[in-house]
Amino acid sequence: MLPRLRLSFLVLTLLATPGRAFLAPPKGRAAASDRRGFAAVMEGEDISLGFDFGTSGARCAAVTASGEQVGVSELKWSCAADAADPGAWLAALDELLQGLPKRLRAMTARVCVGGTSSSCLLVDAQTGQASRATPGEGARQDSSGVRMYDWALAEDGRDVLGTQLVEEVGAVLGAACPPGHTARAGTSTLAKLVAWILEEPLGPNEVLAHQADYVAAHLWSGLDSPRAAQIAPTLLGRAQATGKASSSSSSSSSS
Repeated sequence: MLPRLRLSFLVLTLLATPGRAFLAPPKGRAAASDRRGFAAVMEGEDISLGFDFGTSGARCAAVTASGEQVGVSELKWSCAADAADPGAWLAALDELLQGLPKRLRAMTARVCVGGTSSSCLLVDAQTGQASRATPGEGARQDSSGVRMYDWALAEDGRDVLGTQLVEEVGAVLGAACPPGHTARAGTSTLAKLVAWILEEPLGPNEVLAHQADYVAAHLWSGLDSPRAAQIAPTLLGRAQATGKASSSSSSSSSS
């Protein structure tokens, strides 16, 4: 078990990204607007789409290569639970894409997805679904299978795992992480991963994903899917050639 934990820690450390500021909070469900006016965007101009999934809603901004915002689509979560619901994330992704003018979508050359720091879940790599969801246990903060940024080992973990297992997680973190490292925090992704593993060893198809990774993976899964087909064929061709999509968590504490 320990070699697997060390490998997970190494991967998480390598994937840690610098801090990133949130876009402005969402102001209205299914609202769409543009700054310069998408009709004024030059033919052949590359457009980048940036998706931000936050605690109150989600937003997609379309910007030019010079950084000028030319379109935005945004929504608020219908209820607080949506912020931690993978199904709501994907429904929002579809709605945000539909909220942008078709012409802008057809000019997309780059896509980036951002999510809340250290919000993560275990995913069945074959089905793409959260593998640790516990339907019917709505009182649990992680009943959707997601442990959000504010899931804390000392509070939420103690309620779910019990004191002894929480202490075991703390011992693993203490042995694997240098003193003062953010991964030692009870809200870190590593703490959540170790807790999941000690609850039940990882299954053969289980993989760890941050919120942004999960959304980006579903955006790109099957490049001929209706969701991906809303974006420019040239972008899909690039993705097929490189196999790459961009995702990031929105804080330096995403370890």
